Amino acid sequence: MAVSEQEIQQVTTEIWGSMLDLHPAVTSDEDSGASADGRIGASVQITGGWEGAVRLDSSLALARVAAARFVGTEPEQVSIDQVRDAMGELANMSAGSVKPLLPRPCQLSLPSVADGGDYTLTVPHGEVILNTGFDFEGEPLRIAVLQRKN
Repeated sequence: MAVSEQEIQQVTTEIWGSMLDLHPAVTSDEDSGASADGRIGASVQITGGWEGAVRLDSSLALARVAAARFVGTEPEQVSIDQVRDAMGELANMSAGSVKPLLPRPCQLSLPSVADGGDYTLTVPHGEVILNTGFDFEGEPLRIAVLQRKN
């Protein structure tokens, strides 16, 4: 595998810490980001020398805090569109950080985002090869790397 769990942990810590001043703890919890508030997922596909995707799944509460940090306001003041944009950008930054670790050349797609209480965000022909969990003061985030099956 081209990407290690430690690299995903480092990338996530750097992005969320430097951009948003949010500092995750790595967790082995298999929670996919579900909460009473709902959840949100974002995915960026990677094509070229390596085929797959990077997917983020988060509680909506954590995504709302992240969006608020992006726009410089309070979480209750951000719109759902701002939350979706923030998660798409975080998925894009995560995939962009993974891209140099993969066989070249590779291109990134635009992010896809899904949210709600019950949704499925799939990557056609994708097999999860890495799935890392994080906890932000009780709010879950999972980052998965999927590789296209031949």
